[in-house]
Order: sequence, then structure tokens, then C-alpha cells
Amino acid sequence: MAAYDGKTVIVTGGAKGIGAGITRAFAGEGAKVASVDIDTMAGEAIAAEGEALSGEIRFFDADVSDGDVCKKLVADVVNAFGGSVDVLCNNVGIQPTNSYLLAHEYPDDLWDRIIDVNLKSHFLMTKYCVPHMIEQGKGVIINTA
Repeated sequence: MAAYDGKTVIVTGGAKGIGAGITRAFAGEGAKVASVDIDTMAGEAIAAEGEALSGEIRFFDADVSDGDVCKKLVADVVNAFGGSVDVLCNNVGIQPTNSYLLAHEYPDDLWDRIIDVNLKSHFLMTKYCVPHMIEQGKGVIINTA
């Protein structure tokens, strides 16, 4: 029996880089993993990898900087995996190459987008996962930065 058999895990930014590694690790330990990303090709590729692991990986295409999207995403994951959320890994983060600027050259909308993805999304995903964790009396939230 693997450590996370039957547990539901959500990994934001879960289709590439560190997030893909986190997704694979949880699925390798038997978890049902929702790999959340906006990169459809990478998401479909990571989901296909789940077939070789003891758990399961499903790709969810979602921009977690939006509260309504996060609320729907959590409900969709709970419905897809039948149950609750055992682990939330807030991993998503961006640093677009067009953001390599001096502070006085930074456009407000670019700053807002980075803050929404890198910070606000952690709050939003936590907001919608915590009620499920409270209901079941346990849960884990991992924030990477």
C-alpha cells in the first residue's frame, strides 16, 4: 500500500517543472492528483504519465488567479475524484520574461498579473479547499514560493 493511496491532491502549476515533479511524486504514491495548469499540451502529457504510476493524474485547465475559477475547480476536482481534498499544493508561479524591468518601468497590469498568480491564487485555492478539509477533520496545505 502506497503512502497516499486514495487521497485527493490538487497541484497548481502542476504540469511543468517543479509542479510536474510534485504531481508525479504524489501519483507515484497512489494519490489521485489534479494537475492544474493553463498549458493544455503539458497538462495532457502529464496526465498520460499517470497510467504508469500507482495513482492517477487528471489535468484541469484553469487560471487560478480568478476566484470563480478556483471555486469551480475545487468543486470539479471533488466531483471527479469522489470525496474531498486531502492535500492542496499551491505551487503555481510566474515570472514572464517581459517582466525583467526596473521598478519604475513596470506596467501596473503586469505587476497585478504576477501578484494575482503568485500570491492571490494561493489564498483563493486555500479558501475553497479548507471547507472540505474542515468537514473531513484533516488536510494539508503546501505553499511553494
